[in-house]
Amino acid sequence: MLAVTPRQVRLTVNTAPVLLGRDQVELRLEPPRRWTVLLKPARLARVPQSFHDGYLVCPSCRNRVSLPQRAALTLRCPRCNVLSEVGWDEHYLGESRGVAVPQKD
Repeated sequence: MLAVTPRQVRLTVNTAPVLLGRDQVELRLEPPRRWTVLLKPARLARVPQSFHDGYLVCPSCRNRVSLPQRAALTLRCPRCNVLSEVGWDEHYLGESRGVAVPQKD
């Protein structure tokens, strides 16, 4: 279930309600076409140790992988084999990403 107000978004995650600030959620009509970058997840209880600094989510199959050693422009998913760009420049990462973002030529 999804409920949106100007200030909040209420989601149902694993049958439990989750309330988020509207500025923390981006609603899209289409799924992302690039790897989603998640840095320093807030809830670490269910996150493997290898993901504590962050991880990437495949736009094709939603597989999660550890952050690469170097910030690659593209990455091939080990599960579905789809090659996609990595969304290092997404607005939600802000200026203090903590990773070296490669420049496109």
